[in-house]
Amino acid sequence: MVSEEAVEASWLEVGAFEPAEAEKHMLQLGRRQQELLAFVMTMTEDLSAAAQETALYALVVIDRAFERASGAPLPKARRRQIVAAYEKISDDLGRLLAADERFIERHAVVSTGNEPFVMRYVSEVLLEPDDPEAKVPDDEVGEVFMCLQTVVDVLHDLAAAG
Repeated sequence: MVSEEAVEASWLEVGAFEPAEAEKHMLQLGRRQQELLAFVMTMTEDLSAAAQETALYALVVIDRAFERASGAPLPKARRRQIVAAYEKISDDLGRLLAADERFIERHAVVSTGNEPFVMRYVSEVLLEPDDPEAKVPDDEVGEVFMCLQTVVDVLHDLAAAG
């Protein structure tokens, strides 16, 4: 599990990147986790610029947090892993939508998955961004959340197998 300290340190590190350093890091991420980057870009391509930018920024922070926690680069994510994780989240969401409203509220409060600190970061970046200009429109938060939850689940599985 990624610690709260690893998430915070990664968020601060990525937030302090100069533009050239950020571009270099994105290129490296694209080489190391090409399928995850393609997944995030594809899942957000029809969303607002704020949603796209937030998802990509969060991907960098999340990837960095997992690498910091593991002490080494993670194995490459494969398309089938990403699809399986996304389908599981989509199926779980479908079951929740059919559930009682009180159950959904309880589930949302207690469900942080295997990575509670990373998922808290995801929730904060989507619901309480530091920059109000970066606020993801309310009707896009769910899509970006599912995308980033998929990223977290895949990276968690890679780190666990690692």
